[in-house]
Amino acid sequence: MSHHGHDHSHSHGHDHGSSSGGGGGGGCGDDHDHDLSTDGEQQSLFSEVDRDNVVALNAEREEMGREVIKSRDMIEDETFYCQSEDDGELMIRIPFIGTVKLRSITLRIGGGSISSPDTMNVYANSSPDFSDLASHTPTQSFSLVQISAATTYDVRISKFSSVTHLTLHFPTPTSSSYEEDTPIRVTYVSFCGDALKLRREVPTGVVYESNSRPVDHKVGGLGVGAFESKLGQ
Repeated sequence: MSHHGHDHSHSHGHDHGSSSGGGGGGGCGDDHDHDLSTDGEQQSLFSEVDRDNVVALNAEREEMGREVIKSRDMIEDETFYCQSEDDGELMIRIPFIGTVKLRSITLRIGGGSISSPDTMNVYANSSPDFSDLASHTPTQSFSLVQISAATTYDVRISKFSSVTHLTLHFPTPTSSSYEEDTPIRVTYVSFCGDALKLRREVPTGVVYESNSRPVDHKVGGLGVGAFESKLGQ
């Protein structure tokens, strides 16, 4: 498989994104730099992910894609992870149940002596494949902080204001510390933002909004019902 990595020497998102690192974090924040301890400022989108249809490409198992998307209380868990094949390139396709406004992505990477990715390309409402990546421009790209603790990457909200599905592409690392033809691992993925209520097409004069989870109810950084979803279901 061809490699699509680029050399990034800084630790903030391209296209004016930002990241915040800290042990035991994984909180939802605004679109500025913030400490990961500010958990709960925005709604977790864990319960908005259509986990049954999340897939990982070039992973040891396709199901690893859904297993790595975890609730906040499993941020320290390393039992489930998503690991690439030996060429060190990975892609995860994530559909949402409805439409969301994405504000940030939180990751834990590496673990178990397995290499960490050093770049994440995010595609909003696009599902590129490895064979046609050259014809797709990432909505936003991030250089990943090389620490084991959870790190939150703030997206440019204007570019992620109406998202139905995401593709996360982790190219083969280009850093000198990466050993060629070895796998990479992502240990935790979560999203923060707002679940949107979208107006449906209805007859003239009829006002109707689809039932949707309220966005003004935030519980410790987890969306309503998040604890009811369990890994492996």
